Amino acid sequence: MSGQTLVIGFGVTGLSAVRYLLDHGIRPADLIVVDRRREAIEEATELGAHAVLGDGTNRLVLTQATSGHVLHVVVAVVPDEAAVQATMLARGLWPTATIATAVRSLARVAFVRRHGADHVVTTSESAGTALVHALHKRSGLATSSPPMPSAMPWTVDQRPAQASEVGHELHDCVPTAVGVLRGSRRYWGAEAARLRLAADDQIVVLQSRTPTCHTET
Repeated sequence: MSGQTLVIGFGVTGLSAVRYLLDHGIRPADLIVVDRRREAIEEATELGAHAVLGDGTNRLVLTQATSGHVLHVVVAVVPDEAAVQATMLARGLWPTATIATAVRSLARVAFVRRHGADHVVTTSESAGTALVHALHKRSGLATSSPPMPSAMPWTVDQRPAQASEVGHELHDCVPTAVGVLRGSRRYWGAEAARLRLAADDQIVVLQSRTPTCHTET
């Protein structure tokens, strides 16, 4: 294969994916790992991957981590909200890449697939296996899931375009939007930002999760 392979998240699932890829012909020079934990970066570096310390749900981190054509992306971060955001960012940055995403909840599988992933598996399977499925190969790799961290302060949702938004460019009227669903086509990133909204569009947005306030008596 030519081009870079990006693995976002280097927990148990991401580590298994990297080991499988290295064992099956991916050159270490073409393998990029992004994780926010320093110990994970050190381990990925020991395996020969180009490892970048940073948040895999941050667009700037992903663009700075990669230097060439990204052919495949494995998303192996938790919680599922982070996996959704990383998937959407990757799709916007690399529209032609094959993206395999691991999620914890079966209820999220269809949602993540609609929002940018080519293949979605639960973490009872392996993200490495998901990537192999994307390449139409067979694999018997299995991994366990990493622990669930605290909830992220935002959620991903979609809503119909409002009448007041129709005809306007997405980035002008919905600053928190990351994509648009128009019929059977999906628009992400810069392509979505320049899109003039139509009446039947569905807008994919990031929404802040307002913490519940408790009053002591």
